[in-house]
Amino acid sequence: MKKQIAAAIIALLLVFILTVPVSANPNHNGTPFDYYTAHDTKFTAYSIGGELSYNEYVSCLLVKTYFENISATTVMVADPTAKYNCHSFAWHSQSSNNNTWINMDVTNFFEDTVASVTSELPWNTNTPSGTVSVGDIIVYKFSDGTLNHSAIVYYTDGTLNNTLLISKWGDGCVMIHSVYSGHPYCDSASVKVFRPISSHVLSYTDLNNKKHRLDCSCGYYTITGHISVVSGNAYVCTRCGHSVDIMIHEPEEY
Repeated sequence: MKKQIAAAIIALLLVFILTVPVSANPNHNGTPFDYYTAHDTKFTAYSIGGELSYNEYVSCLLVKTYFENISATTVMVADPTAKYNCHSFAWHSQSSNNNTWINMDVTNFFEDTVASVTSELPWNTNTPSGTVSVGDIIVYKFSDGTLNHSAIVYYTDGTLNNTLLISKWGDGCVMIHSVYSGHPYCDSASVKVFRPISSHVLSYTDLNNKKHRLDCSCGYYTITGHISVVSGNAYVCTRCGHSVDIMIHEPEEY
């Protein structure tokens, strides 16, 4: 019994360590770079070149095992990695090649990305059917409004109470888990539901070879001031990749 209690305490300590926000862990060679939201807001993200040490890897597996043992719905999907975190997994890329770390202190990131807010709910409340759909993004928040965790809806009957999420646990594993239990983020005060916009009809306005504007018919996706460079026989935007043939679009000085 004493061994079981000790193991539980160790696991909880590991959870605390693994979920502390990491800006640019020097052990993982985090390199800062400019990341842009759909509204063209710039913030600093990190490109991770290093990996977990053996001890860090084992610690992550201990956390995974602890929660698998206390919840039948908690299951590991992918091994631990320092390459990306929960926000990057939910909002940037679910690829195993993802190496972008997005910090938890980016408070305006979600409101400024390509998604609409469906609801913000107090912790562990009963929710009506239709509250969530597969593919929605759930953001966990502390009582002061700061971010705690991001996860993607993997399965749902339309209510948060009967929903399974898939998310990355800090430096740890990618896991499937329920909304309100079986994970290290139960110290949250509320959850916010975002619904990504599934499609965009984009149009470009070329002002000249040096800059252009990108707009979406939804009225949400608007980017201005992109810079184009010469690449082969085209001007190519350094931000969104839009290109225009040089022969069609002669340079204009201004």
